Amino acid sequence: MTKGSDFENPLQKAVQLGTIGTKTKQPEDAPPQAPAEQQSSPARRQAVTPLRPGGTDSEKQPERKQQTIYLPRQLARTLKHHAVDLDRDISSVVQAALEEYFDRLGIPR
Repeated sequence: MTKGSDFENPLQKAVQLGTIGTKTKQPEDAPPQAPAEQQSSPARRQAVTPLRPGGTDSEKQPERKQQTIYLPRQLARTLKHHAVDLDRDISSVVQAALEEYFDRLGIPR
């Protein structure tokens, strides 16, 4: 701990004071900010990620349901790299692999 400080770092201070997840209070004499001003600050900007071919564009893909699976580390890494190499998202690579697997086994979908 530093001299004259009750906390080692700001995160520890926030935990001790119970201020994590709360909005910062504006000084009472400060004018309220308009929503446009708040959104223009760098911390509030949202990044726009363009869809890649084979992405989740609703015109190209039917509705999808999220499904969590657990893979061995090396298999997950290989899947990620393969998806990047194909310029496709991971879901579309897994979907194609499962469709081919089920077709090979003769399992109707």
